[in-house]
Amino acid sequence: MLNKSFIVVIVFFLLAQFAPVDAITRQQYAHNLASLAEKMSKQEGKEFLAISYINEAIKAQPSNLGMYYKRAAIYSRAGLNAEAIKDLNLILKNDPLGKKFPSTLKYRAECFAALGSYQKALSDYQTFLRKAPKSGKVWYYYAELLWFVGDREKALQAINSGLRTGSHWEKKMRSLQTKILDNKKVKLHKPFSN
Repeated sequence: MLNKSFIVVIVFFLLAQFAPVDAITRQQYAHNLASLAEKMSKQEGKEFLAISYINEAIKAQPSNLGMYYKRAAIYSRAGLNAEAIKDLNLILKNDPLGKKFPSTLKYRAECFAALGSYQKALSDYQTFLRKAPKSGKVWYYYAELLWFVGDREKALQAINSGLRTGSHWEKKMRSLQTKILDNKKVKLHKPFSN
């Protein structure tokens, strides 16, 4: 009898750890689930478990855009870039100026590129660079995609624009520039990789 009581108490205790009770514990509950989801999404074979955790976090805090931002990254790591784009679109709709989530357009461009929607990706990079022309990283990604689709002239122009930013991405840009000048193919980086 003691063993059954002990087990019941342990199960009750464990459920209490995860059951949202009020606004403060609901926020903590969602945060804990999101943190666990983020860790799981980086472990091979656990991406879909990560999605279930982040979905639960969103159920606990459906108006928290940060949860959708995290879910977009998790979706992308699982290869579900179309789903990631849906979350990124929701964020852009609610934060159109990118004040809370300034990299949303960059990430959406990466997801579009991963899906083969290169013109949409290029458009997002261009829009991002109009808002943040000093981003050497995004100039690099933009040049990388331009070269990938075969636009050598624009790719080299993008690299030159990126080099003028004084970014710490200069070495990478010079390497990409050499590949373009030597007519070597490039492989696109993965979404949410940096």
